[in-house]
Amino acid sequence: MNDSDTAIAKYESAFRAGVPAAIGDVIVLEVSRWRPAAGPSYAYAQAVGYRTDTAFGAFSTHTVIYAHERDHWYLERGHYDLPTRHAAQQDVMTR
Repeated sequence: MNDSDTAIAKYESAFRAGVPAAIGDVIVLEVSRWRPAAGPSYAYAQAVGYRTDTAFGAFSTHTVIYAHERDHWYLERGHYDLPTRHAAQQDVMTR
């Protein structure tokens, strides 16, 4: 790895480690497809979540975003009510 690759790997690792266990009513189960911040854009990744705001819970997928200047994590609207974690994982790979 060159110095640039090492810096990017450290940034991605810090992003993944920093994602909260839950954001709002969504438990974040896994994060993939990370993209670094660029210009005015924030760093983000795709996330598989489990929603706790429904009677029986449900899997969902979202874009998890870190707004660094506010030190705030948030989820963009996603795909909801997926029947299984596997279905959510497949959905993340097509987003």
